[in-house]
Amino acid sequence: MSFPLYVFAKNHLIAISKHYASNYGSFCLVLVLMVHLFIQPLAKAASRDVEDLQLWTRTRVDFHIHDKFYGMMSETVRNNENVSGLQKILIRSGLGYKLTAKLTLWAGHVWSPSFEPYKNENRIWEEADYLIPLKPGDLTLTSRLEQKFTAGAASTTNWIRPKITFTHNFKNHPTLFWSTWQELFINLNNVHQASQVGITTTRSYIGLGKRLNKHMKLEAGYMLQGYNLSEYKKHNELDHVLFVTLSFK
Repeated sequence: MSFPLYVFAKNHLIAISKHYASNYGSFCLVLVLMVHLFIQPLAKAASRDVEDLQLWTRTRVDFHIHDKFYGMMSETVRNNENVSGLQKILIRSGLGYKLTAKLTLWAGHVWSPSFEPYKNENRIWEEADYLIPLKPGDLTLTSRLEQKFTAGAASTTNWIRPKITFTHNFKNHPTLFWSTWQELFINLNNVHQASQVGITTTRSYIGLGKRLNKHMKLEAGYMLQGYNLSEYKKHNELDHVLFVTLSFK
């Protein structure tokens, strides 16, 4: 991505944040933070050695079990190499407990085989979601810990995935909404030929959604994913992802 385009995008988003500041007060602080987090991968785009166009499709089901206990299951299929290849499938399941009206704790398992070449992988995950209702929309702060067990790896990879999400419902179109989020992958340990300590991946997303009925919603958006890969890799990578999610609740 050229430098002038990066400057234009940054200035345009900051101008939007100033507009919201005059109308929504402290919300501007959240928007400015997300602007800088979103722009960060763009600033480094020109230095990436490899870029790819991908399609990610996800189906997620959330359900109430009993009292304050909830469950979830999801399947995500990732197609890479300009949407011609199958990179990975993730099948995630989890059990949640609504500790307060705003705080929910989760734990679960992920089976995520890769196909270039085939490599089996399992993960255990723990997560805390904290909801902050704001005047223009809902802000959700997420902190997820994952332990990744990859076939052939010397040991377990441990990482933390902080994420900030903002969702806004259109006032004149109650079934429509837009959302944006930023997520970081921070490795906590070194694993030979698998991971290095530090930030290895950034994901920035913006999308538009529609509530099809009271139990189902469809969302599609653009995600920019940057890999700051470890020294054992020969290149860094920037992925342009069309991300489509169908959710049931």
